[in-house]
Amino acid sequence: MRRLAAALALVALAHAAPARASTTLGRSVEALAADADAVVRATVVSTSARWTGDGRRIVTDVRLSVLETLAGATGAQLVVTVPGGAVGDYAQDVSGGAKFTAGEQVVVFLRRVTSGERWGVLDLADGKFTVSETTARRQTLGLERRSRVAPLDDTLDLATLRERVRRGRERKK
Repeated sequence: MRRLAAALALVALAHAAPARASTTLGRSVEALAADADAVVRATVVSTSARWTGDGRRIVTDVRLSVLETLAGATGAQLVVTVPGGAVGDYAQDVSGGAKFTAGEQVVVFLRRVTSGERWGVLDLADGKFTVSETTARRQTLGLERRSRVAPLDDTLDLATLRERVRRGRERKK
């Protein structure tokens, strides 16, 4: 009987779909702003995927043209590196990772990755808002949030987003 149960479990595992979610804390805009090295509204100029130096992972370099600095200090152009991308016949998808498209306008909560001008996005896709006219929307596909606070505002008008970033930075002081 134990062998039958083990065999059935093995068959079930062999046919199970892979997990396709990442877990984040589901932090508020204020909490993200307090932890960010910079927050900018920018236009995505280009994306370029590459292998990491050790050849084990694919990352995408996202070139941004800064339209407005909401917090911190950056140059007028910056490069944000996010996990995942496609190089030749190989693709690596990071569920819940921030995705960027050339031409889109975004608000991103950034952390400095190196002493140079390399940046990363805080909290996977939770740290990126896509801007459409006067509205900013957070991408949540592939994210499971482990938050003890009230549900997050994933869609905000830009004025409200700016104010909440300002409040978060004041909290940091």
